[in-house]
Amino acid sequence: MKYENTKDSIFLTRLRSVRYSLKKEKYIDEVNKLTYQITKEG
Repeated sequence: MKYENTKDSIFLTRLRSVRYSLKKEKYIDEVNKLTYQITKEG
């Protein structure tokens, strides 16, 4: 599904939001551009 006003996918937008929150709380670390690793806190 996509938003009405833009071509952005609702799923991808929510996924990016969750990824940002997990990184902010230090639950995941970015290993490289497409790979993330769960931290001890996560």
